[in-house]
Amino acid sequence: KAAADRLILRINDLLQQLAAHPGIGANQDQYRKGLRCFPIGNYLIFYEPVENGIQVLRILHGARQWEDLL
Repeated sequence: KAAADRLILRINDLLQQLAAHPGIGANQDQYRKGLRCFPIGNYLIFYEPVENGIQVLRILHGARQWEDLL
């Protein structure tokens, strides 16, 4: 449980950073226009920049075939 709590805190901190600087994620326009991706540990956060922040679309484990899920 402690490891899961730490991961949630790390993800929350990263989401705040991404909202402030949405362009830092890797561009994934080949899958969806405006889509960006940023790794955290074994996970990938997929999001789109929107006015005043970001919209998180998915958080997926990096070992998954995530290309099929977008």
